[in-house]
Amino acid sequence: MKVKGSARLNSIAAGVLAFLKRHSTLLIAFFLLYNLVLVGLGIGIFHYRVPEEYKQKIQDRISIAKIPANFFRGQTTRPDKLHIDIKHKHLRKLAYIRSVSLQRGFLYDTEENSVPATIRFGGESYRVELNVKGALPLHWEDEEMFSMKVKVKGDHTILGMKSFALQHPRARGYLNEWILHKLYHYAGIMSLRYEFVSVSINGRRNRVYALEEGFEDELVERSDRVLGPLVKFDRDFYWEGGDAGGANRHGLAQDLWGASIVPKSKKQMRTDSTLVPLFQKAKNLLEGFRQNQLSTSEVFAVDQLATFFALIEILGGEHLSTLDNIRFYYNPVTSRLEPVAHDLGAWFRMTDRERYPSKTNNSALLGTERPLGVDIAYRSPDNWKLIPWFDALFKDPEFYRAYMAALERVTQRKFLDDFFEEYGQELEDNRSFLHRDYPLFRFTPEEILYENQEYVRNTLQEERLLFPHYNSHRSTAGQIHLDVVNAQYFPVEILGATLGDTLELPLAEPAEIIQASITFLHKGVQGVKIAVPPGLQWTDDLAAG
Repeated sequence: MKVKGSARLNSIAAGVLAFLKRHSTLLIAFFLLYNLVLVGLGIGIFHYRVPEEYKQKIQDRISIAKIPANFFRGQTTRPDKLHIDIKHKHLRKLAYIRSVSLQRGFLYDTEENSVPATIRFGGESYRVELNVKGALPLHWEDEEMFSMKVKVKGDHTILGMKSFALQHPRARGYLNEWILHKLYHYAGIMSLRYEFVSVSINGRRNRVYALEEGFEDELVERSDRVLGPLVKFDRDFYWEGGDAGGANRHGLAQDLWGASIVPKSKKQMRTDSTLVPLFQKAKNLLEGFRQNQLSTSEVFAVDQLATFFALIEILGGEHLSTLDNIRFYYNPVTSRLEPVAHDLGAWFRMTDRERYPSKTNNSALLGTERPLGVDIAYRSPDNWKLIPWFDALFKDPEFYRAYMAALERVTQRKFLDDFFEEYGQELEDNRSFLHRDYPLFRFTPEEILYENQEYVRNTLQEERLLFPHYNSHRSTAGQIHLDVVNAQYFPVEILGATLGDTLELPLAEPAEIIQASITFLHKGVQGVKIAVPPGLQWTDDLAAG
């Protein structure tokens, strides 16, 4: 049976096929161009028309779609592998410590809680001691993967370390902490060794752990420093055992006055008696500092401490600088204390106003709103930024100058460009390795760091809001008196004045510091005395010019 019109249809189909064969290249090009236009339109609509909350949901869906690729890419890396063997009774003891800690809300930590174990690594076996680690539940709430302290027994080391911690990567913000240590090391500041390793316990499947170096002699030696003590402020009097699950006890803030000064490693003191008098020197420096007897520049390595705080500003996380987290190395050569970077915690975009809901953006920087050259009033503030520890550090003009210079240096785009050029491949390798166990993990530090860097740089370059007014009642023929108001969050050092476009007038007294605009300590009008140079007949009319 024939269908009417079938011959005509066959003829049309043959013609179409012939046309496609003759113009196949043109059609492919048209098809590609058409799809490129669609993609471009889609990107434009996504960027300019889609609300931010929907953008995030779309990006999350894209991340989910990447799970298979992320997972298999993570299998190709070859990180260090640690195999831990623990007897069943000792594993039960660690489980008991976890259970008690969960009931108490803070870590049940004593030296008696350590258990023996063996770590096999690189074809060798090492005797070690293990203990549950971490002040907060996030370290030990996971039954299958809780944080542990590791101490290597005898004269041996693992990966060049006598002690280290193994913890879930989220306990230190996955790659956040890795960026911290690499960035500080790049800037010449002491920092811990921090990397990711594959760990199996009693033959169970390998899991990706974060390995964090301990505060021991190896840290000092690896940092090319002369052996000296590591010190800290002891937080136990107001932190350990707090009623709110390890939070501060009621009425006790991070108190610069009350915290004891102790060695970070008691083992250092026990095994090397030469460190005991050095620790006492370090303690005396910190005691003199908090009693307003010694300035920041008399106690600390100024340039390193300034860089330490400048990098905090572009990281957007102050956690490592607070009194109960900061650690110091006492340098016997310089007789100064150097900061040791560790425990960044979370980091933020500096433009995130929710982080500082009661303040303008500029005051988000740690170095803003600081009174210079005044004794510190010890108090227990409600706002972390008002803690006397920070006021005591920034009150020294010499340190503040170094801090501002460090900000200028680290906020140059080239600083981060060079950093990522040096560590970019290692960053990508670690990201791929983490995807093995955490394929949903997404981390783009470049975006946040460059954004914070630009924010701080713009803050430094803002117009200087300094308002001088001539005071005719206090001025004389030989001395001009100016009343000055500073409306910005940075202090300003007055070096002199100009009359007209060319005539420079010196100060009648040493350089004057005009305090920053401080919301909780309003300084109001501050006076500046300008000397009238010989040969200039001063009249009030000149002030108008």
